[in-house]
Amino acid sequence: MSNSEKFIRLIKAALTFFIPKRWGILVETYERTKFNAPFTISYSQGAEDLALLHFLRKQNGFYIDIGAHHPNRFSVTRQLYDAGWSGFNVDANPDLRGLFVKWRPRDVFLNFAVGNQSEYKFTRFHESAISTINQEWKERFVKEGNQILDEITVPGISMRALLEMTPSDTDLDLVNLDIEGGDFEALRSLGSASNLPKKMPEWFLCESPQGVEEALESDSVKFIITLGYKPWTVLSMSTLLRRN
Repeated sequence: MSNSEKFIRLIKAALTFFIPKRWGILVETYERTKFNAPFTISYSQGAEDLALLHFLRKQNGFYIDIGAHHPNRFSVTRQLYDAGWSGFNVDANPDLRGLFVKWRPRDVFLNFAVGNQSEYKFTRFHESAISTINQEWKERFVKEGNQILDEITVPGISMRALLEMTPSDTDLDLVNLDIEGGDFEALRSLGSASNLPKKMPEWFLCESPQGVEEALESDSVKFIITLGYKPWTVLSMSTLLRRN
């Protein structure tokens, strides 16, 4: 890299110091790294995005991110998007549409809860990442001190219908599933191993409990295995499976 190219990159980086909403991010990054060495950025909670970059070595892939939550914060697919991927971001919170339109112009935002019902009651918390359609999880979050923002009714869609929406000329490379207690219900709306959609993903990333044995014994992971998938790696908050 030439000195002029380095200088241009330096100027672009320095300009961020004049954007107040980024000061907190800059300070936190400095405190953790002291800017004394190159470092790897992860947008997701459990570094799932870094694992996906390692295993899914493909350009311009296609994903369906169910429970996408936010285009950047806690995002499993932001790294893939930056690498040239695109796809569907599915979330029950309609207020997220504007953020995805702004930050993910190549993607499509779909406002649905995923399962077999035609509509769902969706509980939104002030911490939006834990908003859920699952009553048991809602009660647990409340007991833990989380505050409910409101409850809204959202349309439902089956996972089978979502997969069938994949463009005909596009491979479906990844389905990420993380919907706060609704994962197994969403998976059951896919169908059985003998009656699956024509287009199934190469990879499934599904939220799972910590611990290898616990993750592999979870209902969602065991169900995906029955569909013809092999556990590829167990991460801190999820399990990655690949089609046999």
